[in-house]
Amino acid sequence: MRSFTGSSDQRSVADARHFVMAAVTAQGHHQLVWAAGLLTSEVTTNAVLHGKTGFDVRVTGTSEGVRVEVDDDAPGDPVVRRTDSTSVRGRGMLIVEALSRRWGVERLASKAKTVWFEL
Repeated sequence: MRSFTGSSDQRSVADARHFVMAAVTAQGHHQLVWAAGLLTSEVTTNAVLHGKTGFDVRVTGTSEGVRVEVDDDAPGDPVVRRTDSTSVRGRGMLIVEALSRRWGVERLASKAKTVWFEL
C-alpha cells in the first residue's frame, strides 16, 4: 500500500492524481492508469471544494486491479447527480460510478469518511 497526504489547496488534487498514477503504474496495471488518475481527481476535488479540507489517499493492489481510498473531514457524502447537458458542475461522482468497478463511502472515527473506488 502507498499513501499520500494532500492539503486543502486545489494544487494538491494534481499532486494526488500524479501519485496515484505512479502507484498504479508501479503495480503493473498500465491499462488502469488513466482512469485511476481521473477518478482520484474527482474524489479529491470534492474534498477540497465541498469540504474545504485536506485528504489522505491510499492505493492498494487487489487480486482484480487496484483500490484507491480518499479520507477527508468533509461532513457530507458524495452524491451521484443526474445533471442536464448545460450544467458545468456536478458530474464527478457520475464519472466515478461509470468508470469504476465499484465504489462506496465508509464512516471513520479519525476522519469524517473514506470514499473509495476499485478498478
